[in-house]
Amino acid sequence: MKQQPGELKLNFEKFPKKFREYLAKEEKLVCNWAKGNILDVGCGTGRIIGKLEWIAQERLEQNDEAERALSYTGIDVRREYLDDIQKKIRDEREKNNTRWKSDRLNLPVILMSIDARNLSRYFINNQFDTTLCLWNTLGVLEEPDKVLKGILDVTGEQAIISLGKKGAILDRTTYYKSLGIPYSIEEKTETIISEAWGKSRAYSLNEIEDMSIGIDARITNIESIENLYWIVRYEKR
Repeated sequence: MKQQPGELKLNFEKFPKKFREYLAKEEKLVCNWAKGNILDVGCGTGRIIGKLEWIAQERLEQNDEAERALSYTGIDVRREYLDDIQKKIRDEREKNNTRWKSDRLNLPVILMSIDARNLSRYFINNQFDTTLCLWNTLGVLEEPDKVLKGILDVTGEQAIISLGKKGAILDRTTYYKSLGIPYSIEEKTETIISEAWGKSRAYSLNEIEDMSIGIDARITNIESIENLYWIVRYEKR
């Protein structure tokens, strides 16, 4: 049976080693940078929530009231992903896992099923201290330029964005093969097309800089991780 969008269940242990290392490094950077009221655009099944919960718990134990004041809002158009997050939270509470040991999470969580192109319909300007859009989510969304502007409109301090890197097409297709996802390639743009995820774009450094022209933020950090993805940190002007 052909896999339909939304049916893909990701087993991170089966990912190619390079991708597992990328995800670990991305998570470390996010945990170092993230603060305050956090929006996660394209949160999927909540990969980053557990990492942020650890940070919130550490800050609680250090009695650092200002620094531990984290809260999390995750948005995704796929309702089944959000249901999966809610189930994980319920399961962790029932097991009384030390990461989730309080009656409420050290990291309060709100989940919403909305289109990333319509952030201003749901959130006010500068509502979030930190906005995340990880693992090339921006690169698979329709109208990425519009989404980036919308992200920065609702962000008060910083946005952390991951984007596919041009020149890594062989590694990127290996990832699709490892998951058994049929795909085709637009060779000129290094865009991978699949039924599961639509168009997955890749960017050069110049293209990222061009996409950032005219927005109310400046790039303060940009790094290549495992030569697969860029991670870009924007700070509001």
